[in-house]
Amino acid sequence: MRNELQVVSAELLRSLPQEVAEGYQSVGSSERNLVARADMKIRWLENTALNRLADPVKLAARNI
Repeated sequence: MRNELQVVSAELLRSLPQEVAEGYQSVGSSERNLVARADMKIRWLENTALNRLADPVKLAARNI
């Protein structure tokens, strides 16, 4: 299971913008429980996506 998680995480990191990938990697880094760490990362990604969508100026700049 741990190897599968590492593969999926690596694929996800490749698909994220650099600044988001860096933040994603730091979330939950001190958490030893894999389920809790995964939950932290999922919530962080959700909040990051919502924040990016809520800022139309940044969103428009990225689409230019």
